Amino acid sequence: MKNKTHFLIILLISSVIIACQLTTEDSSNSNGNNGVTANFAPVPGDTWTFMIYLDADNDLETFGIDDFFEMVDGMADADNDNLNLIVQMDRISGWSSSTAISGENWTNTRRYQITSSGYILLDNSLGELNMGDPTTLSNFISYCTTNYSADHYALVLWNHGGGARSVVISESVSLTKNQSIEYTGPEKAICWDETNGDDCLYLDEVRDAIDNHFNSSNKLDLIGFDACLMNTIEVAYEFRDLAEYMAGSMANEYAGGWDYKGLISAMASGSSKSADTKELAKLIVKAYRDSTIMYSSQTQSAVKLNDIELLKTAVDNFAVAIANESKQSSIEQSRDDSCYFVYNVPYYDLQDLANQISNDPNYSSNLRNKSQNVIDVLSNVIVAAYAGSYYGDYYGSGSDVKRGLSIFFSKSTSDYANQYWYTSVDANPYGGNYGFIDFADSDGDGIVETWRELMEYWYDNGTDNTPSSW
Repeated sequence: MKNKTHFLIILLISSVIIACQLTTEDSSNSNGNNGVTANFAPVPGDTWTFMIYLDADNDLETFGIDDFFEMVDGMADADNDNLNLIVQMDRISGWSSSTAISGENWTNTRRYQITSSGYILLDNSLGELNMGDPTTLSNFISYCTTNYSADHYALVLWNHGGGARSVVISESVSLTKNQSIEYTGPEKAICWDETNGDDCLYLDEVRDAIDNHFNSSNKLDLIGFDACLMNTIEVAYEFRDLAEYMAGSMANEYAGGWDYKGLISAMASGSSKSADTKELAKLIVKAYRDSTIMYSSQTQSAVKLNDIELLKTAVDNFAVAIANESKQSSIEQSRDDSCYFVYNVPYYDLQDLANQISNDPNYSSNLRNKSQNVIDVLSNVIVAAYAGSYYGDYYGSGSDVKRGLSIFFSKSTSDYANQYWYTSVDANPYGGNYGFIDFADSDGDGIVETWRELMEYWYDNGTDNTPSSW
């Protein structure tokens, strides 16, 4: 979760993965409010259950304990009987000896309900669960929806997260000003469980777990990723039929992650409040911005998933126009001039990439128009977004900033050779849910029609490195 410099979401900390928490403490962010309001609170007839999948069975355990008590403080402030907060937390030995929770240094998996008067141990008989197993996630969702039925549900995945990376990558992660670790991990995944062999949840495994309980006619209201690098168009598209909104960070989150006290405290009842999910989405962005404004390299955004199909269409049309432009080196330079998230990771700010091309008179009017269309659709997809000065210094509604999602754009043929997960088919030679990225579709007819096919056309013109072709 907060590796926050390492990896992916769902209010549930879900998504994909590789620790996302690192971060440079810098000058104050000067961006203003830009008219963004966030007046969310569960009310009678619109009750909410928040399902927090808190995987602290790794080097983030200390921060998981801190966040647990942020939730306790937030619920005390909110004092809202229309809000259920259920936490499944897995701990580990060797990182923290804290006995703060339930008066003992437990290292297994437990479930708690956090109320306005404190926390209640619901189940300590679970033993050591593998939080990187989709069955564990599915069972937790089932427990919450069965025992804490509500009008609305939010799922938050808490842990390391990661976006597009080479097969294995090592980097230093700054947890706080005075702490750092070396982290090594694979690409698309979230929720590593060190006790269980560093098992983790791949993107499609998260989708499958949610799909057991929600569908296109009964959607999860919000999925949140308290983890790094999760707010990508690829992740958003994966949950288009299962959730209404998604919240997370494009960049690395710092180790503290979401400010749960500030977020939950704001859910106190009031005459100006509503239980509208869009207001919750904006509140997540606002609470994160308020708590990290002293950092220059933090981001957070909320996305309306109902319109993500329109954005994929716009991006695929953009890819076709790029392929037809026959200016690969120029477009790669535009890519390199765009904002990217984490050194040597090919995730670029989608709006900034489109804007670089849209404003360049050296490109054809067709390509520039397709670029502008991506930006126009983004303005409807993004609910609210925030970025520190390192990533553009903005905070506002989607119609104002038009930013808040990144996209995979390979750097080279050699880079793409390590990105075999970027496919809609199974990329795991041993089977499993590796690959299966719905956004990364291709039909093998030799014609560029999608974004993934553009990557294949430029960087794997054949089937040398990745499954299937363009």
